[in-house]
Amino acid sequence: MNKALILFSIALVISAFIGCKNKKEVQQTESSQTEVVVKKATLPPPPDPFASIANKLNGKWQWVKTICCGRTPKETSPSTVGYTTALGFANNRELTFYRNDSIQTKGKYKITFGLNNDESDTMIIIGDTPRYGYFRFKEDTLIVDYGYIDLQTEFYIKKK
Repeated sequence: MNKALILFSIALVISAFIGCKNKKEVQQTESSQTEVVVKKATLPPPPDPFASIANKLNGKWQWVKTICCGRTPKETSPSTVGYTTALGFANNRELTFYRNDSIQTKGKYKITFGLNNDESDTMIIIGDTPRYGYFRFKEDTLIVDYGYIDLQTEFYIKKK
């Protein structure tokens, strides 16, 4: 009987040690999972690929002329239509439309590459009812080309 009691005591001590070790491993596993979540939550946002273009657009652009449309294009300008227009671009992607230096409407704009974001030419998407136009800079002139729709091209000069 003494032998059975000794074996029982040894088994009890071994099971106590094993139980303590398992609790410690569970605590380590839980703290490791917490660390991973904290690290993932602190990633910086991805860079804006169009930030330099938006910076160049930033400001007020005065309409100079429009050349439109089809086989017999004609040119219009503030002197031929009797009013001025301007576009005001802000870095937060807001766009203000002016007529005779008074705010007409405000909206948003977006910059992308082509109609399907798959071309090398830059495109501006204007407003909630989007109007898509290819644009480029030529010296101090902003050229917005709607040629793929109605052959209209608008020219703006940046106001100082």
